[in-house]
Amino acid sequence: MKLRDFTNDRELNRLRRMMAAAQDGTYSMHFKPDTLSHDDLNALENEGIDVTGAEIRRLEDSTLGYKNSRVLVYTRDVSVHAGPFVLPKLHVAYCSTLYNMMVEDRFEHYVVTTREGQDFPINKIDRGGRIASMERLDVCQNCLNLLRFDDFSLSLPWPMRKAFIKGFEAARFFEQYPKPIGPVGHQLERRRAV
Repeated sequence: MKLRDFTNDRELNRLRRMMAAAQDGTYSMHFKPDTLSHDDLNALENEGIDVTGAEIRRLEDSTLGYKNSRVLVYTRDVSVHAGPFVLPKLHVAYCSTLYNMMVEDRFEHYVVTTREGQDFPINKIDRGGRIASMERLDVCQNCLNLLRFDDFSLSLPWPMRKAFIKGFEAARFFEQYPKPIGPVGHQLERRRAV
């Protein structure tokens, strides 16, 4: 079947001129900016992808999305020269912690991942440089509470909450919240503190 060439259609050209749209353009059925490439999928499952907060989306179920995938989010670079070394938390939802970081304009340098293992790549940064390591990250309690994941609640006694945190498995999370997502979720909006 041959498609009609609309570039010479008088009525469409009139509309194009009224819209001040350029005539020449290209179209590719292969370019999908909100779709992960094979290399992206591989990176997500292994070392993760460095992103800004603006690239992370809050999905309708409050989980986090990057392009067409549900993701986990954490900070890879951790300073070890300014006090005691504290590992970052693994975020699975757009919780109050992420919201506060966005409001305070500290929501810029993150890693998105779909890694199902227990350890995540971390860069320990001190005055001498950067040391790469694999570390077990605790999941954020605020995220678990927001999603009520496995009936987690901040009102539970500390020993029960600690057991939830230590027992969290990304693979189980992705069973409940599958990685592939349909239409792009809501983009996180930058809000200014009033």
